[in-house]
Amino acid sequence: MGRLDGKVALVSGGSIGQGREEVKLFCEEGAKVVFGDIRDEEGYLLEKELEIQGFDATYIHLDVTKESELNVSGDASERLVNICELMNADTYVSGIGGKNYLKEELFEEKNIKLQYQDYVPLKYKQNLSDEFISNLSIIDLLANNGNDESLKIIKNSNNLEKKDDKC
Repeated sequence: MGRLDGKVALVSGGSIGQGREEVKLFCEEGAKVVFGDIRDEEGYLLEKELEIQGFDATYIHLDVTKESELNVSGDASERLVNICELMNADTYVSGIGGKNYLKEELFEEKNIKLQYQDYVPLKYKQNLSDEFISNLSIIDLLANNGNDESLKIIKNSNNLEKKDDKC
């Protein structure tokens, strides 16, 4: 029984990189996944790969740089809720910073589950800081540790424990 059984997940930028890994993780946790990207070849290949593994995932061409094409309006929270409704999504996953501005009651009113990414950041050597500064880009990891060591750090990140009921 997965943590997302019976749920539908919508992932933008899902063909490569972090988005691809989220698509796979959501499938493994039992969600039906609709994912979009502008990288159609990679998207259709991932859709086929997941289908062969028995997962329910659908790729669509999606250019999220043109939000205006969706004809949604409102402030940040209202637009997100409207997009979720338009796409029939029942869950919205936000970065932890969304807690500072999202209107949670709007999601509740529309029966859209709002989840915040909650993870322990992977610590690595930062040459110019006495304390670890989290939530920086991968460029920081590369600049401080070089290609080979950064790759080792990333590959070992799969050994981190997941927190219960969190993304």
